[in-house]
Amino acid sequence: MRGERYEMHEPRWRGTADSDVSDVRVEEIEDGGATGPADPAHYLLSRSGFPPDDDADLELRVVDDASNLNRELLHAARHRLVELPGLDPIPKAVVDDRLVELLAVHFDETEEPRRDVTPQ
Repeated sequence: MRGERYEMHEPRWRGTADSDVSDVRVEEIEDGGATGPADPAHYLLSRSGFPPDDDADLELRVVDDASNLNRELLHAARHRLVELPGLDPIPKAVVDDRLVELLAVHFDETEEPRRDVTPQ
């Protein structure tokens, strides 16, 4: 069975933030926040390309509601990537490499890219 196709793009942000987003409901993060529809510029992947056909096509939010590249969202995206249904291991590794790069460049975090991006 072949995996789903996702398009990856470069999210847009104005600054960076270390803030904890744990006070925001997971549903709000996945749905684009409490303020309204999701901003595709805050996400790394879409099932239907950019702009997406629907907010539900967006995956791996990395930019917060204040338009900051967010360290906590980057870490959450790395964890979500492992569970992302239908994406083949090689594209997952490419996406993980990008997440690691964003953490290194913008937050001085040195993390090893994961090659175990397939759920156990």
